[in-house]
Amino acid sequence: MELEKPPGVTEGHLAIRPEDVIVRKEAFSGNGMTLLRGKVIGVTDRGPYHEVLVKRGEVTLTAMISKSDLFGLALSRNSDVHIGIRTSSLHVF
Repeated sequence: MELEKPPGVTEGHLAIRPEDVIVRKEAFSGNGMTLLRGKVIGVTDRGPYHEVLVKRGEVTLTAMISKSDLFGLALSRNSDVHIGIRTSSLHVF
């Protein structure tokens, strides 16, 4: 994932809280969102929530979704998904 760099900055870090990553099976739109496609590479039960790992190119994103969302979306390893991240959820440092 590449972001525009401020003048004089050569590298940095990007952090996204897992609960801020939205996962859907179908394409969706949202105002002020970064929308990407990816593939589920892992699902781990974390009690009331499930950790979903989504691979997008060389980047792996972690999403935390409810058990009901996991079953409602019928997500499993190798599922193709669409992910959304609100611009305000991107933490650059």
